[in-house]
Amino acid sequence: MERSIIILLVGAVGLAVLTCYLLYIRRVSSFRSHVAATFVSCTFVAIPLFVVVLARQHLATDRLAETGIVPHPSIEESVGVATGSDNPDASFWAFRVGAPPEEIMDFYRAQRNRRGWIVVGDGKDGLVLEKGERRMSIAVHEDQRAKKLFFHMTRKRK
Repeated sequence: MERSIIILLVGAVGLAVLTCYLLYIRRVSSFRSHVAATFVSCTFVAIPLFVVVLARQHLATDRLAETGIVPHPSIEESVGVATGSDNPDASFWAFRVGAPPEEIMDFYRAQRNRRGWIVVGDGKDGLVLEKGERRMSIAVHEDQRAKKLFFHMTRKRK
């Protein structure tokens, strides 16, 4: 789970507690409508949103494994909201990884790590796989801050 989302969740909970205190304990009269709006926004929008994102991040590797693609052992965490979806026509995953791009691509070139998927395109930093009507692109991007592994599953075009 991404630390920044956890920090945002803790901040939203803290802000909800503070605004609850101001509304119901201190009963502030100045800016009451702004405090109430902040309380409602945190409690009923921000907190549930962050909880859903964190839950989806936690289950992202499981959803990837359900496709027959084995999650790479160096996956450290899911990144952002790209955690796969229940839509077989378009799913996208993004992970922060610890291994070098070459090692990751070699891992996915091995048939045992992509059950039922066949390679139809192979490049230095990416693979294109097909299985039935589905197509999966796997790419690794490395910059100065992090190494990221991306999976994009779509339906093949007819």
